[in-house]
Amino acid sequence: MKKLLLFVSIVCLCMSFSAVGLAHSMTEAEMSIGGIAPQSTFGYVKQVYGLPSVSDVQTYNQKDGQTIRIAYIYNTILVFSGITHHWAGKEDNELIYHISCRANNLLTPSGFTRGTKYNDVVKKFGAGDLLDAKSIHNAIDGCKYYDYVVNDQAMTFAVDKEGIVREITIDMYNK
Repeated sequence: MKKLLLFVSIVCLCMSFSAVGLAHSMTEAEMSIGGIAPQSTFGYVKQVYGLPSVSDVQTYNQKDGQTIRIAYIYNTILVFSGITHHWAGKEDNELIYHISCRANNLLTPSGFTRGTKYNDVVKKFGAGDLLDAKSIHNAIDGCKYYDYVVNDQAMTFAVDKEGIVREITIDMYNK
């Protein structure tokens, strides 16, 4: 009987550690919002959302050559950004590297959106890594930022004091 009890205890212990390990199961397939993911093109964004309310193209001269930053802004609640070193004068073929979404009606593949309880995100993926809000560009006052990194991409949730998601961003690194 003691052996059976010991065996059952060990199995339960292993299962509890497995559940904790599975909590951070976010995959690269989750790295999109409103049907747009990093490495989508600006042309595809226009097909899905139409012309942006603001299209901003800025040129920066740097030591390694010219860098072009492109931003499509849809009513200040949805922003797509990209950077290129090989500008052909048309952004349609350039790739997205940053998505910022404060819209209530655009979803991630798991159904998360602005207004979601962050606790629901934690139930699905575990707690994200807490970021220093000072490192966030255009941080929302009073929000904490939780980061989920998968390969060269990160999804970040801005969470207010009530535990509600106020913004979701997706960034691609090593561009």
